[in-house]
Amino acid sequence: MVCNLPQIYIQGKLISEPEISRTKKDKLFVRLLVEVELVRQPQPGEFQTETTFIPIACFSGEAETAKGLHRGDTIFCGCHVYGTAYEPPGGSVKRGLQLIADFLVIPERSQPSEKPSPALPVHTP
Repeated sequence: MVCNLPQIYIQGKLISEPEISRTKKDKLFVRLLVEVELVRQPQPGEFQTETTFIPIACFSGEAETAKGLHRGDTIFCGCHVYGTAYEPPGGSVKRGLQLIADFLVIPERSQPSEKPSPALPVHTP
């Protein structure tokens, strides 16, 4: 059996505070809602920009990182796609996709009290 998990990379800003909860087994679980800009090229030389919102689920170490985030923070996230299925009583199966974070990269936030780093000296031969 060959396993092929599509990896998706997303960069964007959080549009809300992280939703922090626990699983049934009492493990940390954090949901993020990330605003991203998609650029499409419908015709050669023509580009369209569209803003969309993507939910990302975080477990384990990624959840520990994500719980400290705040609305407006920029993140870079590598995710895999997970297929879901739900069958309501007496209904047909509803299928969907969920993005599960494999890693989160948080660009360093500059602190207002930080002094700017000195410029490096220029060495000319």
